[in-house]
Amino acid sequence: MSRLTGLHAILAALEAGGRSFDRIVLLRGRRDARVEAILTLARTRRVQVRWVDRATLDRLAEGERHQGGVALVSEVAYAEESEVLADAGPRPFLLVLDGIEDPRNLGAVVRTAAAAGVQGVFLPERSAVGASAAAARAAAGAMDRVRLVRTGNVAALLTRLQERGIWVVGIDAGGEPIWGGFDLTLPVALVVGSEGSGLRRLVRDRCEVLLGIPMPGGGESLNLSVAAAVAMFEVVRRRGESGPVGRPAGPSGKMLAKTQPLC
Repeated sequence: MSRLTGLHAILAALEAGGRSFDRIVLLRGRRDARVEAILTLARTRRVQVRWVDRATLDRLAEGERHQGGVALVSEVAYAEESEVLADAGPRPFLLVLDGIEDPRNLGAVVRTAAAAGVQGVFLPERSAVGASAAAARAAAGAMDRVRLVRTGNVAALLTRLQERGIWVVGIDAGGEPIWGGFDLTLPVALVVGSEGSGLRRLVRDRCEVLLGIPMPGGGESLNLSVAAAVAMFEVVRRRGESGPVGRPAGPSGKMLAKTQPLC
C-alpha cells in the first residue's frame, strides 16, 4: 500500500476511482466541505474512515503536510505503452520526461499534464523518480487523472513514437522559439530533460525539433516544471485556435515532410 497525504489528494483519488483504498484517517473534529465530500464518497465506495488526534495523524503522515487527512491506498497503476498509443487517437499529445529526480517537480509536471489534457506521461524506469508518495502529494490527485507509463529506454521510445508518425519535440534552451514556425497542432510528444543537465545527448539527438522558451527579461533557464507547463499550454493554445492543420515550418519558413529531420 501507498500513503496519500492531503485532503485534496484523497478527494481527487476517490473521484478518479482508479485506486483501491484500505482506509482513510481524518483529523478528529475537522468538518468542512472537503471532509464532507470525502465522507460521502467513502460511504459510496465502502471505504473505512477513522478519526484520530493530531499526534497520531502526524505520525502516520511521516513528516509530510497532511491538511487533516491521510489515506492508505494501492500504488499508482502504470499503463502500458501500447494501450496509451492505441487510445491517443489521430492527434496524440504526449509528454516524455527524461530523468526528473525531484518528486515535487514530477508531481507538479503531472498535475499540469492532467490539466492540459496530455494523454500519456512517459517516465524512465531507471535514474529517475517514480510515482512516489511525495510525487503523488505534489500532483494533488492528478496521478489518478493522467496515464503514466514506465519505459526502459527513452531514446528507443522516441524512435517508436516517430515510427507512428508522432513528432518528437525536445524542450531545450537552445531551440527555436516555441511560439515560432513549428505546428504544434500535429501529433506531438514533448520531451523534457532533468533538473540539472536538461536533455541527455542521445535523447536530444533523437528529437526532430528543438524548441526553447525566450526570456526577454534575462536568466539562464526556468524551473523544470515551469518550462514544461509553458510548453504544454502552448500546445493547448495552438490546438484551440482555428485554422488548417498543416505540416511544420522550419526556421526558413519552408514546409517540411514528416520524414525530414529537423535536427
